[in-house]
Amino acid sequence: MADSPEVIEAKKRKDDRDFFIEIVKSMPLLIEWANEKIRDDKQVILEAVNVDGGALEFASNRLKDDKEVLLAAVKQAGWTGCYASERLRDDKEVILEAVKNDGQIL
Repeated sequence: MADSPEVIEAKKRKDDRDFFIEIVKSMPLLIEWANEKIRDDKQVILEAVNVDGGALEFASNRLKDDKEVLLAAVKQAGWTGCYASERLRDDKEVILEAVKNDGQIL
């Protein structure tokens, strides 16, 4: 299957932070194609997870261990807690927020 034009553009611009800070507002999962530095940029990842919590999958390990980022993701999609760091998987505030969004995650 061929890549969509958006994926092709994201792959070409993998080092362009300004491109990703804007594109994730409408197509957050394109963050998958950003370089490691951009996937470790808290502002970019917060923009993405506020639209689609599933974008947390592509965040750096450091940001998967950032409570603010994780809370934003689980508020949008409770199931995304599965991408959390070990430390935050047992965090009471994170669990409660995730359950508020999706009671079936328990």
